[in-house]
Amino acid sequence: MFRLAVEACPSGMVMIDSDGKLVMVNSEIENQFGYAREELIGQSVDILVPERLRAQHARHRHHFTPSPEARRMGAGRELFGRRRDGTEFPVEVGLNPIRSGGHLFVLGVIVDISQRKHLERVKDEFVSTVSHELRTPLTSISGSLGLLAGQWTDQLPQSAARLLAIAHKNCQRLVSSDQ
Repeated sequence: MFRLAVEACPSGMVMIDSDGKLVMVNSEIENQFGYAREELIGQSVDILVPERLRAQHARHRHHFTPSPEARRMGAGRELFGRRRDGTEFPVEVGLNPIRSGGHLFVLGVIVDISQRKHLERVKDEFVSTVSHELRTPLTSISGSLGLLAGQWTDQLPQSAARLLAIAHKNCQRLVSSDQ
């Protein structure tokens, strides 16, 4: 039943022993990382970590073992997995210690967040482009409203002068908050 549940999980799942060796992986791990299950079992979990981050990962693993607790890995940092072909991809990792027969195992859940990161980049680029494209006309509008407010306020009805002042103030706020 446990094996069926692990295989049915849409996220990658690994079980690691206290020495950092992979003792179980699900098919999603095979899909994410490009390794066959047989290639991973018995290997160090470091095989899934980019080479540039392996020493740091080993230190984190060493500090986790004495007092393991369920947690998300990499709070405040970006984490990456390394595929068999050497390419890297952004991941989220959750860790859950499991004690069985006096032995410590860690169940890791690995989620490929490449699509989410891509969408965040596209959104940021869109906001930046729209912001840039609106700044020039807003600056012109703000300047024009300022001229009108400065020269014609006393000749306008009070309600119109108030609306002009509000429009000018809001335009200035938008131009200055965008920078």
